[in-house]
Parts: sequence; C-alpha cells; structure tokens
Amino acid sequence: GLSLAALVNVENNRLDLAGVDLVDGTPILDVKPYIPAYDAPPASSTVSTPDWIRGAGEQLCTVEFTAGAIADARVCAAHLRLLRSADELLQTIEDV
Repeated sequence: GLSLAALVNVENNRLDLAGVDLVDGTPILDVKPYIPAYDAPPASSTVSTPDWIRGAGEQLCTVEFTAGAIADARVCAAHLRLLRSADELLQTIEDV
C-alpha cells in the first residue's frame, strides 16, 4: 500500500522514517517526495515541502486527446478497478 511518512534522518543509503505502518526491517520499494496536489496527510499533521518540489502538480502543458484515444479510453476504463470512468482515466493521464 501507499503511506505518507515523515523522513526523520538520512545517513548514507539509509532512510529513517516515522508514521509509517511497517514491520521493523521491511524493505521499502519506492520513495517519492510529498506533493501537495496529490497527497492528503491527516489534518493533525505538519508537513513541509522541499523547495525543489514546490509547484509540482501545476499544469505544465495542455493535453488534447484524439477521438480514437477517447474511444480507447472508454474501452480500457471498463476493465479498470481503480478508476470509475473513462473521464477519470483521461484526467489521470492529463495530470501525469
């Protein structure tokens, strides 16, 4: 699953995290920065964003889909479990 964790310390190739639901020693497969546009921390938490990530999630360009791409999205969306519609699929593609 995905967890929003606090980065407590970095030493050599080791990351010390807090607030993550893991058994001690569990390997972490992927670490990404906190991006306010996509992550939703609990209201009670304090989150900081590094300078190099500010502005992430803002629209950088315009995305236009051909009629064929929209038709393909409708076919694909019928088989997806995480997205509810072709419109959500197309919005997700635009966001990325």
